[in-house]
Amino acid sequence: MPKIYNGRNRTFFLFGVSRHHEKNDREQITTVPTPEMLNGNFSFNGLGFPIYDPVTTRQNEQGTWVRDPIPGNVIPASRINPVARNFLSNTPWKAPNNPGGAAFIDRQGPQRNLGADFVFRSYRTRFDTKIDQNFGQNNRLFGRYSHVRNRAYGKEVALAWSLLDGNGVLLPSDQINAVVADTHTFSPTLINEFRLGFNRRKESRAPGGLGEGWAQQLGIPGVGPETFPSFFNSGGTPFYNAWMPGASYYQVTENMFLQNNVTKIAGAHQIKFGWETLRTRANTRAQSLPSGVYRFGGTDMPFTPNTGNDFAAFLLGSVVRADFNTVLANWLPRWWTNSWFVQDDWKVSRKLTLNLGVRWSYESPFNTK
Repeated sequence: MPKIYNGRNRTFFLFGVSRHHEKNDREQITTVPTPEMLNGNFSFNGLGFPIYDPVTTRQNEQGTWVRDPIPGNVIPASRINPVARNFLSNTPWKAPNNPGGAAFIDRQGPQRNLGADFVFRSYRTRFDTKIDQNFGQNNRLFGRYSHVRNRAYGKEVALAWSLLDGNGVLLPSDQINAVVADTHTFSPTLINEFRLGFNRRKESRAPGGLGEGWAQQLGIPGVGPETFPSFFNSGGTPFYNAWMPGASYYQVTENMFLQNNVTKIAGAHQIKFGWETLRTRANTRAQSLPSGVYRFGGTDMPFTPNTGNDFAAFLLGSVVRADFNTVLANWLPRWWTNSWFVQDDWKVSRKLTLNLGVRWSYESPFNTK
């Protein structure tokens, strides 16, 4: 910079940007419920597993648990639970389209009856900058800053109601790294390096439906409005890839370190020694589902395989398990790590070098903020 600063052979700098795009588009074949199922018909052309009425559960004279069958595997319209009816009124799934004749029906119901375009996008950006400064023949300083930014999302092909695509919720990630280091040559046989650094990683999740009172809109009484309620079969998997939006999430982890290393050459010995102090902080807001996670079942004949249909249980409102949780405090651990080392590279002869050293490290117990 003429008349301002002449940094030739003293100041060096670089700046770099990289961008990575990953795009995946392809047809995917999956399974969605049929209009007949959504209206309570689980006969599947006479192939369906028999389903039973959960409200008739009882012990017979022999002490065996039994239930009465639902005639024709067809749930009367009057028996469809209001919550299920309200949920289905939002058209959660796309209509079947029998892609390439791939669809078929077995005893569990329709299979491979929808073909649609799967979309995935991933964008990763990285920024790097570095400055080196020579203060003289014996002293050099550098500073570096890097930032990696990841953004990715996908689209579940089976769903027409995008709010239910919990797996497609954007999960942004940011990683920051910065360091400053000074190297000083006191003599041809004595060199010192001092280093100060910082690392930060942030991940978060912000799904749709938060605070919108969806449990009340669907007709579930006595629960909070914070999250969208989640519906699963008795085994804990979603109905037809409807993973539900779930809850928010936030985590930041930070490391700050201070380090000093000395190199001393003494005849056949190259001695190195140094220390490091590391401070770690973690800040985590766990997922909370106060509006509930509901599992449906109870349409099988008790202890009888090849009976029942959990989606039919959903229409009947037959909840076999419900979970609720509320986070009362964030997880905020902090701790210190202190280390030192001594190493001697001893050149005993032209054909033999001994590398001798010891390292000690101590990590303190966690404290929470």
